[in-house]
Amino acid sequence: PLAPTHLTIGDTREIHSFTIPQG
Repeated sequence: PLAPTHLTIGDTREIHSFTIPQG
């Protein structure tokens, strides 16, 4: 994903590299 507003727990870990941690 590019940078979704809301993401799942699994996505958060992947996006955590280039996106703001959602939790």
